[in-house]
Amino acid sequence: MKKLFLFLIFGLLVTAVPVSAAVTKGGEVPRVEAGEIVNDDLFIGGESVEIHGTVNGDVYAASSKRLSISGTVNGDVIAVAGETLEITGTVKGSVRTISSVLNLTGASVGNSLSAFAESMTLDKDSSVAGGLIFAGSDAAIRAKVGRGITGAAGAVSLDNEVGRDVRLSASELTLNSGTKINGNLTYDSEKDLIRNQGAVVTAGVKRVEREKKEQQPVGGPNWTMIVWGFVSMALVGLALIRFMPTAAPGIAGAISNRPWAALGFGFLALISILPACFILLFSLVGIPLGILLFVGFMVAAYLSTVFVALAFGGAIAARTQRPASNYAYFLIGLTLLTILGIIPFIGGWVKFATALLGLGGIAIYENIRLAGPRKTPQA
Repeated sequence: MKKLFLFLIFGLLVTAVPVSAAVTKGGEVPRVEAGEIVNDDLFIGGESVEIHGTVNGDVYAASSKRLSISGTVNGDVIAVAGETLEITGTVKGSVRTISSVLNLTGASVGNSLSAFAESMTLDKDSSVAGGLIFAGSDAAIRAKVGRGITGAAGAVSLDNEVGRDVRLSASELTLNSGTKINGNLTYDSEKDLIRNQGAVVTAGVKRVEREKKEQQPVGGPNWTMIVWGFVSMALVGLALIRFMPTAAPGIAGAISNRPWAALGFGFLALISILPACFILLFSLVGIPLGILLFVGFMVAAYLSTVFVALAFGGAIAARTQRPASNYAYFLIGLTLLTILGIIPFIGGWVKFATALLGLGGIAIYENIRLAGPRKTPQA
């Protein structure tokens, strides 16, 4: 359920602004030129993306290589870069990024920064007015941070003022001479804290010992994750059956009645929708549609397990001639799919087939529904 909610929240974030009320830019190297003013939210995507001008709105950016912001964004930035993401300008709102490398050089972030990057460097001339959340391999934080810091990386170094508490997990943590933490420092690290002369922590410093985990046999199942996955999927499935009493059994019925067709349609969806998403992301007007299509595809793939489990359980009940409710059919099917999913070598194929069947079942059901008032197949 947590995963589903994350997908839905992300979809709301990137689609909250109507497409008609946004500016889109695409191509190989789309850019907002110096002196150019965009008086709206901006969707921009390409091989390399450059924003040198002013955007009076939010920015949603995707780049397969380099993405740079040297201008001014009077809103939030949500950005993904395959290689380097560099901010040398001003962002009045929050910044949320995923990239291989993140550099802030002389940058000003008016609210919080959330970053997932293999390597992250925030230089002394940069500032983050809000909080900082990050994860990666190494992080050099030399910028002033207005609120607290929470992060995890292999090597982390601080060298400026932090407004509130700092919580870090790192293999190696260094407080350089310019560090001033106005609060507590809580950390766990494989090595002792390196605290250079002049580094200040106004409250306490606490090291959390890492718990020693029992070594699990290589290739063995992670029972905690299996149980969590089963419970979360069970809650999602029961809710869907409760609130979609026609659609959920209808999709399951389509899978039961036409399994080979469902597999075929699911495979077609896989090889057509994902490439279409990437093509739209790099087109001039298709960026919002590409993001929306990708989010919808991922949600449908996640929910495929619910529909296949309902179909599986219903088929077993039909063979044993023991009728029950759709809730029972679903739980029976989900239990069997979970067991099959942990079998070595077979499990991966079962999960793949489940995704294809679910996607195909959705396609068949929607085709039947849109075709007219015919009898809907039931599980």
